Amino acid sequence: MSSDSPVAGGGFGDIYRGVLNNGAEVSLKCVRLEVELDDGGQRKVKDAARELYIWSKCKHPNVLELMGVTQHRGQIAMVSPWMGNGDLTRFLTAHPEVDRYDLCAQIADGVAYLHQESVIHGDIKGANILVSEDHTPKITDFGTASRIDCTLQFTETSGSQHMSIYWTAPEIINESLDKGTAEADVFSLGMTILEVFTGTAPFTGMHPVAAMKKITDGVHPVRPEKHIPSGEDRADLLWSLLVDCWAFRPQDRPTASDVKYRMKAIARI
Repeated sequence: MSSDSPVAGGGFGDIYRGVLNNGAEVSLKCVRLEVELDDGGQRKVKDAARELYIWSKCKHPNVLELMGVTQHRGQIAMVSPWMGNGDLTRFLTAHPEVDRYDLCAQIADGVAYLHQESVIHGDIKGANILVSEDHTPKITDFGTASRIDCTLQFTETSGSQHMSIYWTAPEIINESLDKGTAEADVFSLGMTILEVFTGTAPFTGMHPVAAMKKITDGVHPVRPEKHIPSGEDRADLLWSLLVDCWAFRPQDRPTASDVKYRMKAIARI
């Protein structure tokens, strides 16, 4: 059983809320496939196949579980647990008192796991992190993900088509790379951690073109003193970590595993 109308939608297709026979609520991410398999239709099939393949390999408390695949209204649907708290922005608005240090440590744990499994997410940001009923963050949306060791002949997604500018590493914007990397994920992770603490997107209020210029010039966001005040031990350590994540040269950034351990240490202070 599912909702009659989608609860969300996009270029990929629609998301429906459903209920299994055992009463468990689930999300159905339907893939909109053209009947005529022209170049665009074939690309969507390959994109869906790649997302399914990569997502099915991921098992971690901070990665949204893929429960299976079904057919819904004539479409392929990826089934995952329903996250009633929504994405990070919605969750933080409803629960401003939540421990944001612990939340970010868990997000970093999820990214570190993906990299350990040779999975590059490619689009880490608050909108792609859902929160469970017990306030556990879950990384989702593997539509732009890739596997470092993948031998299946899937077509790569276009970076420019899926780019989330405010979270994107300079080397991706400059198109010196044609797909995501672990280092670019870490840059985005740093921006996402900032987003968790401020409750808004990085470079909020800035035109995307102006934000692109800042990023490609190696200029990181201004420290938000209201949320990460100077002179406080935890806040200073956090800001130092974020600046490291935003290093202009990819090789100068910490690994996701480093970010995880540093965030966990900061959260314990």
